Amino acid sequence: MVRKATTNDKAKYIKMATTFYNSNATAHPVPLDFITETFDTLLSCNIYGDIFVYEENNELLGYLLTAKSWSQEGGGVVCWIEEIYIENDHRGKGIGTKMLRYVLENTVAERFRLEVEPENLGAVKLYKSLGFEFMDYNSMVKEVRYK
Repeated sequence: MVRKATTNDKAKYIKMATTFYNSNATAHPVPLDFITETFDTLLSCNIYGDIFVYEENNELLGYLLTAKSWSQEGGGVVCWIEEIYIENDHRGKGIGTKMLRYVLENTVAERFRLEVEPENLGAVKLYKSLGFEFMDYNSMVKEVRYK
């Protein structure tokens, strides 16, 4: 079952997010206080985004993190799929698809965006099956807080 995270999910979310940021799926690890701050902020005020979790038999098996922005080009609210994490033993069982479909069907937005490594063929296939397309943009970033 997909649902929004609650305060009871904090310890498990922090564990999963820490695992995610110490894997080869990310460019670099992030400090624990960033992960904790994200959880606390999004649960206290979802103006910035939401944390969704996938629960089965009272066990959290994954999470999906969104962020909201406004886009003139997109015609309004953009929902960024920031992170999708599924515990190793439960990958390939459709959990990512269920979480993405839930967000796509239950989030009010004019555009959904995400980033994917082109060589992550499984993720690319999943995203394309749900209607995502590659854009002709290159992302750039200027880090201020994290260096």
